[in-house]
Amino acid sequence: METVSEMINKATKHKNTIMFYSLLVSLTVGLLYSFINKTTTDIILYSSEIVLFVAMYVSFRYLVKKESLFPYLSLILVYIFISLQLVTGGGTISNFQVLTFLLVFIATPFKSRLFLVGFGVGLVLFVLNYLFAVDQAAKEAFSSGILTYILSGVSLFLLIKINGEQQNTVNSLLLDSEKNTDEKQTQSAILEREISSIVEQINNVNNQIQQHVNLQQEMKYSIQEVAAGSQVQSNQVSNIADSARTTVQAVNTMEDVTRELYADSKNTKVIANNGLEKINSLNKDMAELKQLVNQLNQNFESLSEKIRETNDFAGIIKGITDQTNLLALNASIEAARAGEAGRGFSVVAEEIRKLAETTNTTTKNITENLADVIETNLLAWENMNKSADKLDESVSATNEVSNYFGQLNQTVDQLNIKIANYEKLMNDVNTKTQVVESSTTELAAVIEEASAGLQQMSNTIQSISEDNGQIANYMDELTRSAETIRNSFKA
Repeated sequence: METVSEMINKATKHKNTIMFYSLLVSLTVGLLYSFINKTTTDIILYSSEIVLFVAMYVSFRYLVKKESLFPYLSLILVYIFISLQLVTGGGTISNFQVLTFLLVFIATPFKSRLFLVGFGVGLVLFVLNYLFAVDQAAKEAFSSGILTYILSGVSLFLLIKINGEQQNTVNSLLLDSEKNTDEKQTQSAILEREISSIVEQINNVNNQIQQHVNLQQEMKYSIQEVAAGSQVQSNQVSNIADSARTTVQAVNTMEDVTRELYADSKNTKVIANNGLEKINSLNKDMAELKQLVNQLNQNFESLSEKIRETNDFAGIIKGITDQTNLLALNASIEAARAGEAGRGFSVVAEEIRKLAETTNTTTKNITENLADVIETNLLAWENMNKSADKLDESVSATNEVSNYFGQLNQTVDQLNIKIANYEKLMNDVNTKTQVVESSTTELAAVIEEASAGLQQMSNTIQSISEDNGQIANYMDELTRSAETIRNSFKA
């Protein structure tokens, strides 16, 4: 868009061009007229004036580029040559016409100061032309010519003034318009810069939201995997708790059997003591002794059966111990997979493994003790059979029976001691098994609660992810709107 100064400069160039071509045509016509009349002086003057005028126009238009000086220098040049014509050729009617034409020439730039100077100089030359008139017609035309000159000058001056006021008004409007345009362009540039900044910030926020959405999706998947692992661990711990409860039941059963065995052992000791006390009266009542021996055989058979059952329970305990040890190993592996979250569970699994090793050791000791008891019981049973076979023999066999009863008494004492130790071990196993059961039950509850919390956290992250996805869509729409606004300012 052109500025006011550029428009004024362009208008000046157009006016100078009009002045140049109008005066050039006038001078050319005068030169041709001089050639027709064969007036050498006029030919030289017109030719010189045309050359100087063209040179001055080209210089100010293309070399010096001072368009505003061209009208003043052109006016000076024209009036100098008219003065030379008056000096060389005298005053003529044609000079009056030329001076009147020059009013139009000097009015072309619409500059009142230039016009007044030209008008005054022309008026002086008008008077000089009358004074240097060479014929009577020139003098007679002076009055009408000067009147025409003055009226034309006044009319043109008024036209110049009106044009000047209009030009000033137009220039003022153009300056205001240019100022408003500059302000609007400045505001537009500021607004475009701010919108570009807003678009950039929106893009940054949008990128951050997209990254948050991706991270929340990854968190959701990770929590789901952890929740799945926690569910598996919860199931395994529940299996361990079930096994622990089974172990507790088996240990309780073994404890009951041990109490019965211990009671039977005490009864056996009482019977052995009674037999030892009555061995001296064995000869008096062999039938009663045989009955007692038969009863003792039955008791030993019952004892053997209880021992066999106890041995079977020891096998059950060993199986449970192996399973508990295997479950503890699996729990340690799962705790290692869970990492930091499974450290507490790893401690519980280690305690279960230690308890399983303790139970295994105890079971081995019980098995060894039962083997000794079985061996001792078999030996006593064989002795009792021998005693029954030899009841009808001589009285000397009574001493041998007395010795057997003494050995039996010692064996029963040892059996009582071992059974007492076994009962103590069973109490310890029962206590520790109950602790394991309680710990595994609590651990299962904690893992289930953690799984529920993880599931709730996963649902929360899912909701947040959906909200962030909606926000990201809004930010995309806002970014497109801001881009549209910015592109509209660039257009």
